[in-house]
Amino acid sequence: ARIASDGRRLLDDVARMEEKAVDASDAADAADETAALIGSDLASRQVDDLLRDNEVQRRLDDLKGRLNAPQ
Repeated sequence: ARIASDGRRLLDDVARMEEKAVDASDAADAADETAALIGSDLASRQVDDLLRDNEVQRRLDDLKGRLNAPQ
């Protein structure tokens, strides 16, 4: 009876460890997805910043051209 009780306890411990492993795996997957989203968002912002900088530069060049144009 004691061996059976110890066996059941071990099986319960293994089941709990498996649940924790699944939870840890799910948490790792969620962290990976979050990191990917953050990386994607940062990349998108950098592209937006570059486009904005290019537009500002284009406008400055246009203004310089107008100022330097013969009157």
